[in-house]
Amino acid sequence: MTINNEQGVGFEEITVGTTAVGVTMPVGRTPVRATFTLATAQIRFTYHGTAPSAAVGHLMDVGDALTLEGATNISNFRAIRSGSTSGVLSVTLETL
Repeated sequence: MTINNEQGVGFEEITVGTTAVGVTMPVGRTPVRATFTLATAQIRFTYHGTAPSAAVGHLMDVGDALTLEGATNISNFRAIRSGSTSGVLSVTLETL
């Protein structure tokens, strides 16, 4: 893991269930990077503005890490579980 000059402006754990969920954007600070790590169960995600389904979207497995850059990509991020168990995403938001 590399920590750069960006400043952490938010952290949350998101339970990813049967309804697509996104990131809570911080008030007054625009994040430029988001780091996601997944625990518990596999999920699917998108970041182009359309919600994923249990069968459509990028797969993310337990233990995987994802870094998204750009405020639009971060605000468009949506995730949904792909099986019968909800996943838990840990998310850190960073700004310059």
